[in-house]
Amino acid sequence: MRLFSYTATWCGLFLYAIATSTSLPSRESSAVSFPLRHPPNGPTNKRDIPLAVEGLVTIWGNNYWLKASFGTPPQTLGFILDFEPSNLEVIVSNGMGVPCSKDTYCELFGSFNTNESTTFHTLTYTEFIQTGDKYAYTDTFTVRDQVVKAMPVELFNIEEDSANALGLSPTNISFPYLLVDRGLTTSPSFSLCGDGGGTNQASILFGAVNTAKFDGPLQAFSLQGSHNTVSFQTDSLQLLTESNNTATEPARYTFPPTNLTLEPRSAYSYLPNTTLQHLYTDLNITMVELANDSPESSVLECSRQYTEKHTISLMIGNMTFSVPWDELFIPWTTDGLCQLAIQPITPGAYASGRGQLGVPFLRRMYIAIDYDNMFVGVAPLKQNPGSDNIVEIGTGPEIPDAVGEWPASVTAYTPAPTRTSTGGPVTRTSTGGVARGTGLLAKRELSLVVGFAGLALSQGI
Repeated sequence: MRLFSYTATWCGLFLYAIATSTSLPSRESSAVSFPLRHPPNGPTNKRDIPLAVEGLVTIWGNNYWLKASFGTPPQTLGFILDFEPSNLEVIVSNGMGVPCSKDTYCELFGSFNTNESTTFHTLTYTEFIQTGDKYAYTDTFTVRDQVVKAMPVELFNIEEDSANALGLSPTNISFPYLLVDRGLTTSPSFSLCGDGGGTNQASILFGAVNTAKFDGPLQAFSLQGSHNTVSFQTDSLQLLTESNNTATEPARYTFPPTNLTLEPRSAYSYLPNTTLQHLYTDLNITMVELANDSPESSVLECSRQYTEKHTISLMIGNMTFSVPWDELFIPWTTDGLCQLAIQPITPGAYASGRGQLGVPFLRRMYIAIDYDNMFVGVAPLKQNPGSDNIVEIGTGPEIPDAVGEWPASVTAYTPAPTRTSTGGPVTRTSTGGVARGTGLLAKRELSLVVGFAGLALSQGI
């Protein structure tokens, strides 16, 4: 039966290869529409540690997008960063999907044409078996000036709201682990620097932290028992209201320490229901049932984002992360009603009732994640950062410039032998206690926030 399964899978891959090899028009270029407006590459202020890979990130539509390229010659694409899956997902323009011009994400962030890459490789049947049927294709993946050859990839046709995505999960086949395999970083780790809510330009640094970017030290939380998610604890909110340019006394809403999963692809934050009911009452926000038998959601008039001035802050230890409430309005109906992007945790609803922290708060944070010691550190962004100070995240039990209840020792991930030719399987095993992936992951649908649809136009895209 197992052989039959492999044979059936491989037959499907063979038929797909035939379909994608058919002569089609050239790929629709993303060079003009790609909404990344970072300055061109140039000398960095300080980079004493070579084992780090830096990527440019744009925050658009309440998603974090990494600018990278795939194939040879490089085809520039945008990849949604996702902390949950472990794979690289690429949408293809020479498949059987809709035209790229018919899909917003594809038109802005590009699609991949397998026919135009000289290094695109379809695994042989034997190679496919050797991977444990984890993936069937590889190609060259380039992040800024760092090249990763024979990068495993899953291909998808262009569909509504489909997009390229890079998985960064704790599972030991994700991109942070692959960088260790290739000798580009020392540990499976990365840090994500937000934009503070203003420029839409962020960055990611694999294998290191940039201490010049945050007001340290980082407050570190253990990821043990987090079920392969990236999360930390918080216990209170604060509401500051201004009227006639005069601030009132802040109201504080406390709740039991709650794990919040970090979600770089959603505007929504989910917090304890009882606490939010007090917040909604003070803000005169109504709870309504969006659909039959669905959980109630907070709804208010969209016009209030212009007529009232509030600031909602999340408290984590002695740190405060504040968001103007006009960034928390999500259009809901065509007659002027919006949802607030802070919703109650509801058992059986989104993500099985877990807490979540969305992009409006994340973009005001510096976050460092180390999968060797299974810790995440967080700190406020520095308002006026000086010259870069990039410090490698090594194989020890601590994250640089962070405080936490560190383990006495850790078992560091051991790089596995890797083939870096244009083809061939890339297999890895972990000695660091992180579970291995169990197979191909289904494509995840995107949550396009309608309120940000005009951002591309405002940036002159």
